[in-house]
Amino acid sequence: MDRIIPLGLSEFDGLSDHSRSCVFWETERSVADGDKNCHDSFEKEAWTSSVLLEWGVCGQILIRDGRPVGTCLYAPPNYIPRDKLIPAGPTSADAMLLSHVYIEDDSRSMMSYVSLINAAIQDLKSRGVRAIEAYGRLGDVGAYAEDADPHHWSNHKCIPTQDVLSVCGFKEIIRDPRVSRWRMDIDRHNLWAVSVKAALERRHDQKIELLTYQRRVKATRCRSSQPPEAPQK
Repeated sequence: MDRIIPLGLSEFDGLSDHSRSCVFWETERSVADGDKNCHDSFEKEAWTSSVLLEWGVCGQILIRDGRPVGTCLYAPPNYIPRDKLIPAGPTSADAMLLSHVYIEDDSRSMMSYVSLINAAIQDLKSRGVRAIEAYGRLGDVGAYAEDADPHHWSNHKCIPTQDVLSVCGFKEIIRDPRVSRWRMDIDRHNLWAVSVKAALERRHDQKIELLTYQRRVKATRCRSSQPPEAPQK
């Protein structure tokens, strides 16, 4: 059974090893020597503590079978140094930035990403935020491509993939060959969510109608295939 909870300091130590130590977004360090330069659990905890104290909740955690398996982080762009280094950036002044998005390999699915990111959207909406932006890399359902170059920042596993952002309702606003910038106006997201719900309900109603029709056809065929009754003497 999945559930999603807001990130607080009491939950920090229980995060996955990667989410607890990765500081790709929280620093300007080079990844030329691989991902090892971007791991510092003390620095990540200090960053999380600072944002929680100064700004409030800055993340959501996906819990599965009692264990944290996914994390997404978000904050005003001035808290995220990596933002100004990305060619498609920086984030617009009126938007919050969805930065770190990571789900463990054995729990990774499109639905997991949608649930996690939607929890972040709902939190931001409740706080009066009107827009959220994110960077999206090429990839499939958040997978870390086997042929990705781990020495190039654009392949970093904490950058969500473009297909995930698209399904969640983001729209591409600044195109880039490797990492584009995406945006969601939260009021429009509500309209998008309503339209998706309505479409699903229509599909459900159509399915019920089709099943009813199929049952009627089957019943008619069964009656017509029965042998005629023998005449009574």
